[in-house]
Parts: sequence; C-alpha cells; structure tokens
Amino acid sequence: MPKESTDATSIRLSQSVWETVANDGIEATTVRRVAQRAECTTGLLMHHFGSRTAMLTHAREVLYKRTAARADNAERIALTPRDTLFEVLSGTLPLDTERQQEARVWMGFAAAALPDSDIRKLHVSGNHAWLQRIIRLIADCIPTASPSKIRSLAIRLVALTEGLASLSSLDPDTYNTDTQRSILTAEIDALIGTQQT
Repeated sequence: MPKESTDATSIRLSQSVWETVANDGIEATTVRRVAQRAECTTGLLMHHFGSRTAMLTHAREVLYKRTAARADNAERIALTPRDTLFEVLSGTLPLDTERQQEARVWMGFAAAALPDSDIRKLHVSGNHAWLQRIIRLIADCIPTASPSKIRSLAIRLVALTEGLASLSSLDPDTYNTDTQRSILTAEIDALIGTQQT
C-alpha cells in the first residue's frame, strides 16, 4: 500500500479536528478523540499540531477560511450592493448542513472563549475582520451615510445574523431557513431604506 502523502495526512488530520469540534463540541475535542477519528496515533497528531490549543485554533481558522471564501464568492457574483450584502450575511446563517456544522463550531468557540483569553482574542479578532467586510458592503449600499452610522448598522447586522445562527442551532423548527432569510431581508431593507430616504 503506498504511503499517504504529507498533504493528504494534513487534510485528514484537519478534517478530523473539524468534525470532532463540530460533532462532539470543544470540551470533548481531546487529542485522543481526534486521533481516534483520524485513525492515527496521538503522537502523529501532536507532531502535526504541537498542542491541543493549536489544534483548536486550527479548527477556528478553518471556520474563518470557509466563511471568507463563501463571502468572496458572493461578492464576485456582482449583484447589486444590497443583494451582495444579503448574500454575504446569509452565508453565516445555518441554511444548509455545512453551515449548520459551522454554526455549532462557532458556538463552541464562543463558549470556550469566555474563560480562555487566548481563544477570546482569536474570536474577537475574527469578528472584527468580518465586521470590516460588512462595513465596506454597507458603505456600497448607502455611500452618503457617515462612517459612524455605517459602523453602527454593520454591528447591528452582524449581531442579528450571529444571533439567528445561534438560535437556529438550538431551535431549528422555530428559526428555520425561511424565517432566517425573511428576518435578514426585512432588517436589511429597513436599515438601507431608512438611510436612503
């Protein structure tokens, strides 16, 4: 049997970390459990990541990359500024299986960030980067609005979508995909319409 390439090993270990965090939660994501899922030794896992914290940080970075790639793709579609804003923001809502898994990872990290300053810094840094993207997109929608107003609207929309993602993860019947889309649509239209009149 040919030996697995280094790249293939990295992909397999990365996927195992991601699946463990998503399916079992942060607290249950131990080196041993990830190694079992990856069907490798704990030594190989530690050689690759170095520590459990680095392993968890990697999962958070995977989440950032997935969200950013989806947002980049939404922006490339070249819709109207309002539609682009909607598509980028809805990319963080758990509207399909992949994003439901991502929402669980996000919630796990949010919970873990409360007592852990290192994870909290990573979480806040990622949120600030996302906020900057939304600020830019809102500025495209309402270029006459002041920077402070645009920032305020961005914070409001980010809080709305992250709240919807959390609530939907816990209560998908009440906060189903149609409800999430409807709430986001109404909020964007109300905020942008108010600024444009």
